Amino acid sequence: MTPRAHAMSGMWWAVAIVTVSMVLALALSAHPERLEAIRSADTDSYSYSLIGYRALYAFFERSGFEVSRVRVRRWNDDIEPGTAMVLAEPDAPPVRKAEDTTDVEPPLDFEPSPGQLALVLPKWRGVPDPNAPAWLHEMRLAPLAAVARAGAPYVLPRTTLVRGRGMDSLRCATAWGESVTVAASRLQWLKARSGIEPVVWRDSMVIVARFEHSFETFDWDADEDSLVTVTVLDTLYLISDPDLLNNHGLARADHARLVRRLFTDELDVHRVLFDERIHHGLMSRSLAAELLSFPLVLLFAQAVVLLVFLAWSSSARFGAPTALAPRPTSGAALVDTAAELLSAAGLPALTLQIYWEQVLREVAARYAIATAGTRRRLLGALADLSRARGARADVGELEEEVEKHQRTTEGHRDVVDTARRIHGWYREMIHGR
Repeated sequence: MTPRAHAMSGMWWAVAIVTVSMVLALALSAHPERLEAIRSADTDSYSYSLIGYRALYAFFERSGFEVSRVRVRRWNDDIEPGTAMVLAEPDAPPVRKAEDTTDVEPPLDFEPSPGQLALVLPKWRGVPDPNAPAWLHEMRLAPLAAVARAGAPYVLPRTTLVRGRGMDSLRCATAWGESVTVAASRLQWLKARSGIEPVVWRDSMVIVARFEHSFETFDWDADEDSLVTVTVLDTLYLISDPDLLNNHGLARADHARLVRRLFTDELDVHRVLFDERIHHGLMSRSLAAELLSFPLVLLFAQAVVLLVFLAWSSSARFGAPTALAPRPTSGAALVDTAAELLSAAGLPALTLQIYWEQVLREVAARYAIATAGTRRRLLGALADLSRARGARADVGELEEEVEKHQRTTEGHRDVVDTARRIHGWYREMIHGR
């Protein structure tokens, strides 16, 4: 294979590899959920485990809500009317002293936090399976003290958290005038007291509560060209038991209907955001970080591969040039070359005829034999001379073989063999060997 053929073969291999990899990258980018980087058994919207919220995310989508996840630092800048932020079971901040693991009735003490929120208090602690981290190996009840601390960063009046002892199934009233059934193991609720506006409740047991709070912020007054203080009133909805919404409990009793009516009739929203910063941290907005994350990392890799091939194709070869093989000088090499050319010709029999005529003329000229007469006379004179010199090949037989090739369509190998015998006769007549 010639160097050019080698280069073309390498180029087509490179084109094929890049094309296939780009198609694969586009296919994977079109379905990022199949290769999603986050595999979690935690209480987040990515998780398929019992305590996860993947089912709630899908339930909102199929119910007509606009659903998305938040992984950026500030979401209040992008919040719009008709939007609710779901904070599903935030982790409890660490404490300075040892935690009491008994089921007590600790107070809930929240600090101000702006924005319309739907806060789901934690209840379960999941232990992932070491062989399959996206699945649960064990579920444990979180201590009430840890549950209370998990809600500490959010604004709520001081209240009391209580947990049942067995499987509870209660018929509860709602703020939108519907009666629903709530069923959960070790049901978790708030004790009704002043400052709590119940949304889903049974007697003094509040399952879903509403808290309104105000805070002061700053806004720019274009007329005065200065900052002014603005008082903002926000509403926070507290869901005391996560078994109303998680994958394990959403299909129980009237939980799905309760959730839908809560967000449509009570919160009056059409868009739901899941705050995943509390579980998976912030997502960087830098260009470098985005290019190195899925799925943009696939296209970035394609760009790097294409640049490498482009630089390779436009650059000079490295090192000294490879020396070409020396030209063949032996008679056998010349015969092989002639045979290859004869085989590569489009009409090998015609080429053989032309070659035979040239050999006859050259031998005749060497021995001063006239070529102006008939061909039979020429062949007879050359045959006599050939026998006199002791040549092994017979001129008449060579003539018959050449004529036979003109009438038949035999393989190239037979034509080459005849050409080799003609060349052998030519050498014996010219060089004597």
